[in-house]
Amino acid sequence: MAASSLSDFTLLINQQILTSEKLDTCLSKTEALITLGMNARLQDLSENTLYEYFWVLSDFLKKALQLNNETLSFLTKLANSNWQSCN
Repeated sequence: MAASSLSDFTLLINQQILTSEKLDTCLSKTEALITLGMNARLQDLSENTLYEYFWVLSDFLKKALQLNNETLSFLTKLANSNWQSCN
């Protein structure tokens, strides 16, 4: 049982590392776009360019939120199942 628990714990850590890397990528891209937007003269850009800019920015934020929500959901289920198995 201890080996199984260690294996599960290792799997959980690896999953969290991968999720954190994906989240970091989304947030880094978002930060880069925001920085560009703050330094650009947005009024000089075409409506289509602005639309695409904000669409991509929104997409990165949605992906980051989705990753975070999936992680929280997974951890909550794991914590609840472990709590119930202790009772």
